[in-house]
Amino acid sequence: MVDPPRRTRNPGRRRYPPRACLEGVLYLLYTGLRYVDLPRELGFPSGETCRRRLHEWIERGVWAQALALLVAELDRRGRLDWSRVVVDAPFVDAKKGGDLVERSPVNRGFPSSKYHLAVERNRWPLQVRLGPGNENERAHLLPLIDALRATGYRPGEVWADRGYCSDHLRKQLRRAGSRPRPVAAGAPVSRSRQDRQAAAAHAAGNQ
Repeated sequence: MVDPPRRTRNPGRRRYPPRACLEGVLYLLYTGLRYVDLPRELGFPSGETCRRRLHEWIERGVWAQALALLVAELDRRGRLDWSRVVVDAPFVDAKKGGDLVERSPVNRGFPSSKYHLAVERNRWPLQVRLGPGNENERAHLLPLIDALRATGYRPGEVWADRGYCSDHLRKQLRRAGSRPRPVAAGAPVSRSRQDRQAAAAHAAGNQ
């Protein structure tokens, strides 16, 4: 996350250190505050500065690299449980629009995007993809799992809700060496009765 070299001629105002911007972004993620509410009295840059720096890191691919390094370090320390990966896609309102913003009838017709997330059993984030709000979750399930497998990780089970229910996805996951399973309050990825009975028995055995 180191900044690119400054120009020798007309370098402009000195930028805030990357660490200060990163701490501001993490503080917002932890507290759920808006960018405009980031408390400057705690030593953070302005929320707008943190927002611009985050977008700069995303465009340079730095944010994805940081997540990959975090996953590798957590795995090295034995903090990750690869027996289960949970996939979900929360909506994010985008009233000002954007490249991956569409109106979704599921989200009351508001302009929105979706963060397609894969987390492991202890809720550590593993992969994230951004898509338009009106795009079906199924289109992102296999890319999320394929991205994990490309880095050498193979989840034992993949848990997802009703939006991912598809025989095609079930077959693809099993072919990749992962078993489709239901989340606690949802339905199994597969529609088959046998899978529902097996998932219910599995859940009862863990209680």
